[in-house]
Amino acid sequence: MASGSRVRIARRPVGSADPWQVMRTTGDTLTVAMDTVRSEEIRDDRTRGDQKTTMINPNGTVSFEFSAVNFDSIMSSVLSNAWVTDSLTNGVAETRWDYLKSYMDLDEHILISDASETQLQLSATSGQKVTGQVTVMGRGHDDEYDPSADTFSEPEANIIMDMSNNFHTVLIDGSAPTGICVKGFDITINGNFQSDQCGGDLYQHHEPGTFDFSGNINFRFSTASMGLWRKGLLSDPIAFGFSLSAEDYSYALALPRVFMSGELPNGSLDTILDQQLDITPARDATGVMMSIARTVPVAP
Repeated sequence: MASGSRVRIARRPVGSADPWQVMRTTGDTLTVAMDTVRSEEIRDDRTRGDQKTTMINPNGTVSFEFSAVNFDSIMSSVLSNAWVTDSLTNGVAETRWDYLKSYMDLDEHILISDASETQLQLSATSGQKVTGQVTVMGRGHDDEYDPSADTFSEPEANIIMDMSNNFHTVLIDGSAPTGICVKGFDITINGNFQSDQCGGDLYQHHEPGTFDFSGNINFRFSTASMGLWRKGLLSDPIAFGFSLSAEDYSYALALPRVFMSGELPNGSLDTILDQQLDITPARDATGVMMSIARTVPVAP
């Protein structure tokens, strides 16, 4: 008997007949959850009545190892904006997607339709891979979807990125800092989607809210990192950025106005002290909270 462990995740624009884009994933929690109710009727024969489903909630996360090209449309979707001349900033143009979760051994296929990509997390630690996770919130589903007439496009086979080989060009206030060693980062883009449900409908409605960028940067403790901590005490924002690059592709992430906060490090015998500072990005004068500039190889 097949175990159903061979899972394929694919996505395409909502309602499209385009080829499904197969995703490079390391796992997922995509599901069709349900809320149920049961009668509280008191009976003299001590029996209970039936259960009813009152809400169907297609949702979940998809986890991945970051590589060039494959996640450009996810970054665009979560930031609610389009790439313009290889530049992307936060915006208000929401896009929606259909997701298809296929249990290949069983030939079972679950469609999560009309979905928003509501949150994206990117993180890495020194010596480790750059990983990510996107959160999906759907507005419909088909648990007997038949993809036999559909086509599927495989993802780009670009090498995955890691913190040792592919993390470059740290910038603070527009300049490469001295005395700074970045050991890791964790950045979350949260669209703060809010959900409600109308009478006569089993599915929830999801509405985008205010952008909330959060996370932390882990530094090796130094005089320079102490300077960043002191800026947090004074509510003095900095501009912070770094790049990820591999195989002639690069992505330069920039937070033009970010407040830092955190605690002083503590250690024990013969330890190298780290200083983890939380980040709270805010809008700059043009309304930008995050920007990403990409470089792609020149076509032959």
